[in-house]
Amino acid sequence: MKRETRLNLIFLIVLLAILTPGGVMLFRKKLQPTLKPMGLPEAVQREVAFMSPQATPPGKKRVEPPHTARWIESVVRERIGDADATRGRTILRPTDPDGLPLMSDKKTFQLVAAEPRESDIRLWLMLWDRDPAREETWSVKLAQTDERFQILDTRPIEIPAIVREELGETGVTRPPHEVVWQELVVPKSGDGTVQLQRGSRGRADFVNFVPSFTNSGATRH
Repeated sequence: MKRETRLNLIFLIVLLAILTPGGVMLFRKKLQPTLKPMGLPEAVQREVAFMSPQATPPGKKRVEPPHTARWIESVVRERIGDADATRGRTILRPTDPDGLPLMSDKKTFQLVAAEPRESDIRLWLMLWDRDPAREETWSVKLAQTDERFQILDTRPIEIPAIVREELGETGVTRPPHEVVWQELVVPKSGDGTVQLQRGSRGRADFVNFVPSFTNSGATRH
């Protein structure tokens, strides 16, 4: 083998060693379902995820991103049960006036489902903000009277990477790596509005809902 040919081969081997990692990374990115085709221009973001704590910018609307919606439904089936498992029970899925999942006023927690029973109401929540100042600090107001409640379950649930990527693309600046799933039981007081508050003093967050309806909303200041 001539010296010139040998140098060319060495050059090609070094070049391939440098370019191969970048090519592998590019190939992996193209496999990610949340990414847009590279040949298309970058679309203007016009949608904001329903749990984003930031104010909705003008010209944009809040949505429930598809991957996020499917993941939440999978958690609900695992933790509460599917249609067959809940047959004979009244499981409400509260939504806000826009038909989106019901979030608290400051978007720190989501009321995923509610089950009105004879003397109390069973609630399932997702805590999107794990602020220690709010963690497991709840109060419930029924008919202007503070009532006691019971926490039945508290557990962290990891958020899949595809959901975190989707949330990052829809206005959530720092998508969390996990949420906290909590199950509460609160007293029942007729069909009056229930105010569920998390935290206290200046860091409190709350949601108002009516157990007899599936469409409820967070009260705005």
